[in-house]
Amino acid sequence: MLTYIPDGSEHKESKRILAMVKEEKMEEEAGGRGKDIDYREEVLGILSERMSYATEMGKEISAKYGIEKDQAKLKVKSVLEELKNNNEIGRVKYIKDGKPIVMYYSKSPNLSNLHTGMQSQVVDLLTEHGVSINRVSTTGERGAFDIETDFFMVEIETGLKHSMEDLKERIAKTSLRVLIIVPNKELIDKYQGIGENVTVMTIDSLKEMLKESDKIKEQHP
Repeated sequence: MLTYIPDGSEHKESKRILAMVKEEKMEEEAGGRGKDIDYREEVLGILSERMSYATEMGKEISAKYGIEKDQAKLKVKSVLEELKNNNEIGRVKYIKDGKPIVMYYSKSPNLSNLHTGMQSQVVDLLTEHGVSINRVSTTGERGAFDIETDFFMVEIETGLKHSMEDLKERIAKTSLRVLIIVPNKELIDKYQGIGENVTVMTIDSLKEMLKESDKIKEQHP
């Protein structure tokens, strides 16, 4: 005679299956369109406007359709991998609030929205700390720094360009300090030694530099 002794695995499995069914039901009922969500279209739509990362895109799609965040994030990750393998989008290690994340961006013949996204963040940061901006270059413009102020120039470098000759020419023409902003610390070495008046840093490092500058101003008004 055999005696069946439950080990709890059936209960765990039942809970897992119920959770999956619940997620699928929520997705189907999301505005009546749950099963019709085109994640590829949604992801490409987001990346056509700005650079982003999987968690952020998952939250956005989740809020739009009223589905579980984790469910949306998993499907977004799958789509991102497919798009990256097809060379339709790019990705880069990016430092955000002190933590490394994988940032995705669309590709264009001129500049990627990785570049425009970083430029926008730097402009916001400088404005927040009271730095007067004289000029911000437009997408694809050549021969000018990305951001110009009275005291320093800012150049956004994503690490995607193979030649740095145009950058060297711009640096040679100015006597002001040049800040080269890169998406991660690994790219800093690539631009070191490009000029005596050049400092290479991430956006997080720029943020810290501006905070220190604010402290000095407060101590010596």
